Parts: sequence; C-alpha cells; structure tokens
Amino acid sequence: MTFKTAVAEAKNAKADAAAAVIERQPESRTFYHWIDKYPSSEIIGVKGGVSRLASDGSKVREPVLEARFHNGVLTTSDPDVIAAMEKLMRSSPGYTEDREEYYSHVLTADETKRRLANQNSELRAENEQNKEEIGRLRAMLEERGGAKRD
Repeated sequence: MTFKTAVAEAKNAKADAAAAVIERQPESRTFYHWIDKYPSSEIIGVKGGVSRLASDGSKVREPVLEARFHNGVLTTSDPDVIAAMEKLMRSSPGYTEDREEYYSHVLTADETKRRLANQNSELRAENEQNKEEIGRLRAMLEERGGAKRD
C-alpha cells in the first residue's frame, strides 16, 4: 500500500464515521397547536405514568414523558413524542406542522398584514443584495475578458 492510498483510505474512513454520526442524530420537528383562535400551552402525556390519589380523592395519572407546547409551538426530536403528535394531528383539529396554517388560525387580520409587510420588505432587501452581487460578478467577468451580455 502506498502512502497516497493509505491517506485516501483514512480520509474515507473519517468521512464514513462522520456520516454515521449524522445518521444517528434524530430529526427535529416542529408542531403547532391552537384552541379556537389562541395559541395553546397544552401539556400532553405521551408515555407511561404513575397513578396516585389527589387530595380530593380522585385518581390522577402523572405521565413519565410529556410534550409541552409553549405559546402554541413544540419542537422535539424524541421519536415517541413525534409519533404521539402525528397521531393527534390525524385525529384532532388544531394540530399541524404547517406554520402558515397555524398563523392563519391565531393571527388577526392586522397582524397578518403586518407580518406580510415585514416579509415583503425582507424579500425586497434580499433581492437588492442579490442584484448588487450579480452586478459585481458581471463586472468581474467582463474585467477578466469573459463573455459580454447583449
């Protein structure tokens, strides 16, 4: 085995190890929940639980694993929570992974207008930056004797 071959094999092994680490990391997903027209801060029992008696004599079950929405948003990479949320989305209204759908339910008309205006101004600024970059690159290309545009 030559030195170059050994180096190439070491690089490939390192890349394979990095890919394996990436594959093991679970995908993070975001879920949205609203009740009527308000963002929810619901806590959902996902898995297991311990039953106990409450002070009023009723039975209360405390889950081992729970999902908590904060202002209507839950981001998780836990496979059990993701499975429970997918099941809820199929069976209950008010749960989604689509941010735009969520916003359509919880934002007022004025808030929607402001949000769209902000998005529009951000896109215009980005468009201007892209135009400047394209102009700079064209000038550089013409400077180096590249093809000129009609």
